[in-house]
Amino acid sequence: MGHIRRRVDNYTILILPIDKGQNSIDAMAALRVRDGKEAGSLFIEKPKDGDPEIMRERFDAFQDFLSNDLVLLTNYSDARPVMDKLYQGWVGAFFTNTAMDALPQLEEAASRSGNPEAFRAEMEKARQTEDLLAKARAVHGLYEKAADILFGYQEGYPYWISRLPKEEERYMALHLPKRKTLGKAAAAWAFGLHYFYLGEPKRNILYLLTLGGCLIWTFFDLYRLPLLVDEANERIAEKVYAEAPKINVPGLSGWIQEK
Repeated sequence: MGHIRRRVDNYTILILPIDKGQNSIDAMAALRVRDGKEAGSLFIEKPKDGDPEIMRERFDAFQDFLSNDLVLLTNYSDARPVMDKLYQGWVGAFFTNTAMDALPQLEEAASRSGNPEAFRAEMEKARQTEDLLAKARAVHGLYEKAADILFGYQEGYPYWISRLPKEEERYMALHLPKRKTLGKAAAAWAFGLHYFYLGEPKRNILYLLTLGGCLIWTFFDLYRLPLLVDEANERIAEKVYAEAPKINVPGLSGWIQEK
């Protein structure tokens, strides 16, 4: 994921209880999420008799469930060596998915939430949960809350904000106003005032003086209103970013300024 700082809506939460002494896993659980909602789950464990054929079948089923999904973990540093060991031990490619460590975002969200103690208590409760699927569902709830706290402001604003270095992205989070919305723009359009709402007063005066271009402009604007809203939010984001203290990331700031 690099440094992309944006809500992820489609992913699979992977729970791997690690036996650090043996550097092994006896069971695994996965929770598939689509558009922020649970869309499926799977739990497997090693057979009691250790039958390798049965274990392979279960691993294969687990791999099929993961497919090429983004995998979200909360114990990435502990899980990575075991994931590599599993990959080396089986013929098929296993755990080659792109993985995201959610723990740093959860910790950051806790510090920025209205009640850090309650958020961290919820994190600790999830960590202590022994049922693996219940733990996955708890992590799902925590991640969605964290995404709202950290990145909820980005909805409707251009995607390049998520590519900014953390310090710049946090500046945008603190200084961006509420985005322009299609519903309010449509209400303003009904009274011929949508350009005022979208931050273009001179154009709105011209619009009124020409009676909406003898109504031709009026209906044309109704058709392209979603685009006008997006362009307004782009202008707002670019204006706020122009005032942000810049982090020296070669190529990134120039690319945004070219936009």
